Amino acid sequence: MNWSDDKKKKIQQESEQYMEAAIDCLETASILLEHEKFNHSCQFSQDAVKALMNCYFTIYEISLPIENQKYMEHFSALNKKNQFVKEGLLQAPQQILSFDSSALKDKSEIQNFDQSFEQFQSLFHKLNHQFNRLLKHELATVEDQELYAKQRKQFRKRLLTASVAAAVILIGLYSWFLSKKPLHIFDDQGQIFWRGSTMADFSEDHQKRFRFKIDGKLKEHRIVLDQPTNINQIRLDPITTEIDKIELDSIQLLDTEGKVLHQFTFEPGSPPWKRINIKSISEPNGVWALRPTTHDPFIISEKFLEQEVKEIKIKMRLSDYLSFAQWLLVP
Repeated sequence: MNWSDDKKKKIQQESEQYMEAAIDCLETASILLEHEKFNHSCQFSQDAVKALMNCYFTIYEISLPIENQKYMEHFSALNKKNQFVKEGLLQAPQQILSFDSSALKDKSEIQNFDQSFEQFQSLFHKLNHQFNRLLKHELATVEDQELYAKQRKQFRKRLLTASVAAAVILIGLYSWFLSKKPLHIFDDQGQIFWRGSTMADFSEDHQKRFRFKIDGKLKEHRIVLDQPTNINQIRLDPITTEIDKIELDSIQLLDTEGKVLHQFTFEPGSPPWKRINIKSISEPNGVWALRPTTHDPFIISEKFLEQEVKEIKIKMRLSDYLSFAQWLLVP
């Protein structure tokens, strides 16, 4: 619309007055509806519809109609041309204008009005948003345009400054995170199975559970059997949760007096163990590193000379590392 700045300012003022009146009427209608003053709420709702449409009619220099039906005809034609909202949404204000505010007593009529009012509220927010866009574009004076341009420039500058600051902070945090490798610390339990020459296979009747804390520290865990037991093979289920890394240093089998009967070390060349649900292994410096692929990894030793065992000692480290995102979100 090719108007002078003076005319734009005048249209701005008039249209804003109508929008303010529409907002006031809609708020009043909502309060009255809550207090079940349906007739008065309907009257203010109709005034809100008219004020809203008069706001747009003022911008597009359309003569203000007298009859309610003309409001919808004019605004529907204007909406089709400019596509403010979907045409189907205009049914709500049309229904509101069609109610007889002085005879709103029937329960079904009240329910219809209540439904139409709710739909109109939703439409009102859309049209109010469109109105603000019109003020910033089609009705913006040279002075307004300069102000908007200045505000946009300031916003972009602040956004850039904030983005750079955030990036510097994140890089610093990530560098610290990589250097520290923070751990997810929690409690869990392992399980040791054993078998002897008289046992067909590993079973729940020949096992012992032990609890520990997953904290990345090398610790020795003692499992005392209920009675001395002949053992020639063991199975270790070190964890019940999928974690990042399990490092085994040694496993010892002891008799009733604490004497070491058999010791498993994990240096290169040591007897191999069968590995289940383990993605990869390494054997640096005599420590066997296991990387589980599920929550149920386990290893089985080769058979060895049967011994009467009373206690089993397992020296290992269990580590579960936090991701950067997890670390940031952990309280």
